[in-house]
Amino acid sequence: MILRTNKSHGQALVEFALILTVVLMLIFLVIESARILQGWVTVQNAARAGARYAITGQSEFPCATSNLLKFADRCDDLRVASVIAATHRGLAGLPLDENPNRDPFGNPPDDNSYYIEVFGGFVDSSGAQLRPDYAGMPGQPVVVRVVYNVPIITPLLRPIISVVPVFGQVVMNNESFGSLGNPTQGLGLPPDLDTIPTVGASPTPSPTPSNTPSPSPGPSLTPSITPSASPSPTPPTCGAFIESVPLAGQNYLWVSGEVGATVTIVNLTTGQTLGTDVFQAVNGRLCPGFADFDDAPLNPTLVAGHVIAAIPSAGQPATAIVLVGTPTPTISPTPSPIPTATITPTPTPSATATPSNPYIVLIQNCSVGPDAQFNVVGFNWPDTQAVGIFWQGSPQSIVPAGHGGSFSVPMVRNNLVVGPPDNPTLYEVRAQSNTWTATAFFRVPCPDPIIPTMVATFTPTPAPADLIVVGPPQLVSTRPLVAYQPISVRVVISNTGDVDVSSQFFVDVFFDPIGPITPTIAITNSVGYMGISNLAGRTSRVITITAPLGFANEPDPHLVYSMVDSLLQVSESDETNNVSELLIVGDVTPAATPTPTVTPSFGTDNISGQALSYIFQWLPQPRAMVRLVNESNGITVRSTQSRRDGGFIFADVPSGMYTVIACALVDNRMYAGIRTGIDSTDPIASISADVLMRDDFPCP
Repeated sequence: MILRTNKSHGQALVEFALILTVVLMLIFLVIESARILQGWVTVQNAARAGARYAITGQSEFPCATSNLLKFADRCDDLRVASVIAATHRGLAGLPLDENPNRDPFGNPPDDNSYYIEVFGGFVDSSGAQLRPDYAGMPGQPVVVRVVYNVPIITPLLRPIISVVPVFGQVVMNNESFGSLGNPTQGLGLPPDLDTIPTVGASPTPSPTPSNTPSPSPGPSLTPSITPSASPSPTPPTCGAFIESVPLAGQNYLWVSGEVGATVTIVNLTTGQTLGTDVFQAVNGRLCPGFADFDDAPLNPTLVAGHVIAAIPSAGQPATAIVLVGTPTPTISPTPSPIPTATITPTPTPSATATPSNPYIVLIQNCSVGPDAQFNVVGFNWPDTQAVGIFWQGSPQSIVPAGHGGSFSVPMVRNNLVVGPPDNPTLYEVRAQSNTWTATAFFRVPCPDPIIPTMVATFTPTPAPADLIVVGPPQLVSTRPLVAYQPISVRVVISNTGDVDVSSQFFVDVFFDPIGPITPTIAITNSVGYMGISNLAGRTSRVITITAPLGFANEPDPHLVYSMVDSLLQVSESDETNNVSELLIVGDVTPAATPTPTVTPSFGTDNISGQALSYIFQWLPQPRAMVRLVNESNGITVRSTQSRRDGGFIFADVPSGMYTVIACALVDNRMYAGIRTGIDSTDPIASISADVLMRDDFPCP
């Protein structure tokens, strides 16, 4: 029996093809879903790795993204660059398109294109805020976000959707790095933030992220995700610079920043907001704006040892530690004029030529004992590159880009090994940028060291007086600065001992001094000075000193130092710490070198005497400016400076009747006196021209 069927082989082939198409679609759909899921998991882990690195406050040196063309512009902030690099390492499992011209936010986005964003938190008068390209302050949140475009490789699915964007976002709380007892220390969760920046830019780009809710991360198989354009780079802002030394008891602070921006002072140790001010346009500051908190004093006042932060509404914040001191609540410095002299001193000789390549100098470059405090001063470094400072090969600090080619970094080292004087222990200090390296050596001990006498701490004996200059001098004169024009600087001095200094001493300013800087600077380098009548124990004082001749044409930049007790008149517990930190001043406009006016020597008579000032009692006045005036025509024929004992002498004076005028600046107050009717032919005149100076006689 023969069975016949109408089913053909062609029909079976068609049915198989239809079923195979569906099966392949399901297989490729599973494969694509797995690839998208793998991309999403990878970017989530990468964002988490970047955030975990960010909260430590660390940074790599040199710039961690210098080899990533997409993020080479982030090298102006080494910490942000380091966070991006840590996140980038977490993306190692994905094929990445490193071409910086590929658009990760296009429509559709480019295959395998990606982007990494970092947002940091800070606190101002408006509460918690986020700023792009910033890794956040201690105790504040940091947001790390990764956007990656997974390409669809299945030919059947690619015409439907070519790329599926996925993103990972992690928010963590910064540790309390760089502060003392941050209020959020130990907390595992970030503070509440109402808004988190959205992926990409808002329809109208703005300098800060738009306040729109964050989308829920996760894979998507539909073309519903349409990222917007990448945020525009934040325009460079000056940020905040703390220009005055924070001292305990102050209710003010000098801060410069962007004109019109708001700056908030926060005590990072206690979490308190101390005050808010607005930057006003003022010339001669590190930034174009200036705030001094005179109208709205800080409340409460600054406390010694606490860490404070100046947080601007635009730009990077700044931090500082409050030092010991009891200054007056407010300061309104008015530079006092220095009496002019007929004989113009010769400007300070120019220093020898310095190398043209980047180099560093240690000031001071040695220590007498195991504890050392010194400055690493750099010159000629590329302004666009950050500079890392290393001690014995270990990184210590970073000088951010934008330093102007010169910088000064304070360094404190303890427990150093003290070698024998003939074979001291050498420690290497290295400065390194992306293209340059320079080294210097710190020596312990110094040649012929003077070992200070140890003071027992277990007795109730008050600590002896010890005068210091707090921080570097501060430039008061406004820019532009012109050579050989008067320059005023502000100096903060402090008596760190318990014993009062009740006798007069001097504070001097030095521009580009010649010779040793430590432990003292030769007084012949002085360009301006002021007498201080007394300084109680554990107190500070702010004074303004004017250098009548200003800066010379060379060198540039100029090195500015200050020194307390410059004549060594006060018995101190430490005579090696009277020199201040270094202030570097550049961009001084050259001018014609003044020609000294020389008074010809003529005559055979001598007039001498003593300058005495009455502050608390009549005492000899050192370093008073004394002028000899011819009474017949009113012309000053001689000028000199009184000695330590107040004595002075005018030699080779022609016969005639003279007046002696003496002036001295003490405690920002001018003391002056006059003695008339001196006959040079009288043999007694040479010993009777004493000038009694008080503050009620005007100094011409």
